[in-house]
Amino acid sequence: MNRQIIINADDFGLCDGVNRGIVRAHTGGVLTSATIMVNMPASRQAVEFVRKLPALGVGVHLNLFEGEPVSKDPCVACLLGADGKFAYSPSRLSFLSVPRRSIRNAIATELAAQIQWAIDNGLQPTHLDSHKHIHSFPVIFDIICNLAKRFRIGGIRWLFEPGKVCRKP
Repeated sequence: MNRQIIINADDFGLCDGVNRGIVRAHTGGVLTSATIMVNMPASRQAVEFVRKLPALGVGVHLNLFEGEPVSKDPCVACLLGADGKFAYSPSRLSFLSVPRRSIRNAIATELAAQIQWAIDNGLQPTHLDSHKHIHSFPVIFDIICNLAKRFRIGGIRWLFEPGKVCRKP
């Protein structure tokens, strides 16, 4: 039986140390994939590393909790605090996304901007996942599925592993 395992590292672009750790794990033969947080301080450095690592698959680690937004659209302001940074916890944002169309629109706008940033910087995203697994919440999962279709991204991380994989011996 032919099997494949993907070993992915999140938070590419977070900082220099994370970036260098990802590069080392990939060049050492362990890591096959990483997901970039495009709104983090070392995201441009991560892109430079990717240009030298053609075998590294790179997805987008969609982020609504750390740092500042990528989108300049005024609708995204409802996701931010007075400091201009993302303001909500995962549970609060999930809860607010159900009744409030303005929150859902802001989420879709910001996440589209993050994906577009990756593409504009020369990346061809292999998949999408999210910081704090916010994409596992049904309302937000629908948004991310629509974005995957729109940007022709073939995969979204599925959080629920088969029992055989997760079971302790």
